[in-house]
Amino acid sequence: MGDLVSTVPLRDFEIEFEWKIAGGGNSGFKYRAIERPADAADGSPPGLFGPEYQILEANETEPSKSTASLYSLSAATGGRQKPSGAYNAAR
Repeated sequence: MGDLVSTVPLRDFEIEFEWKIAGGGNSGFKYRAIERPADAADGSPPGLFGPEYQILEANETEPSKSTASLYSLSAATGGRQKPSGAYNAAR
């Protein structure tokens, strides 16, 4: 899948989406991200940096890295993940 990018900075927004993942899958949804080029002046690696809604086929043992968590920052709250191949809703 591709990226959804705004050319205008967004202050407040709400997003709802559905997702499904194959067995063994690992993905995520990044938002309010900043793209750093390979030649960043501060020497940081290239990539897209920002908070990520984690999407995994199975939950991790570490709560802040499980499905629906804010990856490595905050554990998910409430809800149960449907099995791989089924649609899940996020907001």
